[in-house]
Amino acid sequence: MRIRYFYTSDLDKVPKRIKYHLKSCFEENNVYGDFQKLIGEAEDGVFNPIKMQKDIENIRQKMIRLDASLEETSQLLTACQEAELQKASQEGND
Repeated sequence: MRIRYFYTSDLDKVPKRIKYHLKSCFEENNVYGDFQKLIGEAEDGVFNPIKMQKDIENIRQKMIRLDASLEETSQLLTACQEAELQKASQEGND
């Protein structure tokens, strides 16, 4: 089960947190090896469509998690842009 949670961070710490988030998500959901395995299964003399279907579904689930992680990161970057604009506006009014 996956949950979504939020926390507050100083703006200058966000790049490090984004890097950690993306890196950990990629490491947990890396599909490159899965694709290589799937390609190998298609080339093997023992063709097993049921296993390949399961492997494809596993790859798709990982890609869903990767996409969700990218969306979360995109939202975070949007929030950073808005914070920077707000900060610049406040500095301009001072």
